[in-house]
Amino acid sequence: MRKILLAIIVLLPLVSFTQIKGDVAIEWLEKKEMSYGDSKVIIPHFTGNSFHYDASNKTLLFTFKTKESVFFEQGKVQITNINYESISVDQLGDLASENIPKTINASLVISNSRDLKEAFVSISPIVKDDFGFKRIKSFSYEIQNNNAKTVQSTKRVNTISNTVLASGNWFQFYVEKSGVYKISKNFLQQL
Repeated sequence: MRKILLAIIVLLPLVSFTQIKGDVAIEWLEKKEMSYGDSKVIIPHFTGNSFHYDASNKTLLFTFKTKESVFFEQGKVQITNINYESISVDQLGDLASENIPKTINASLVISNSRDLKEAFVSISPIVKDDFGFKRIKSFSYEIQNNNAKTVQSTKRVNTISNTVLASGNWFQFYVEKSGVYKISKNFLQQL
């Protein structure tokens, strides 16, 4: 019984670090004119630093950093409890309606900066369905550790091997007088 309890206590912190959960709310603002280089576009936007506009595809992305640091190399993100709000085509502004996806296309990027791993989640905040366009007001996310599925060939393995000195022959010689001596190939062959 004690061994089982000890195993649970030891493994509990490891299990708790494998998942990161959270809730996100997007506060939408009315569309306005924004400058990107030389061009000006009228697009919907939201508050905060999570706004990303792809000028080549004329689409929006919502990218945010999780509050917790991550302790794994790879993972997958699952988006649940999505609350939508219907919008009209006029509210899209200059966004390309043909490039707006039908799903939220959630992606996860784990970056390593100064030995601190951070997770960034990116989604498409505006989606289209059979009835028109919808924008996301809030959602929940869960990041799960995916390290168990990594391929061994991609991991670096530091192997322990003997040095070159272990495979050679060793000889002793005596120096009678102190000073600087030149050790030549001929001298070593005489040993």
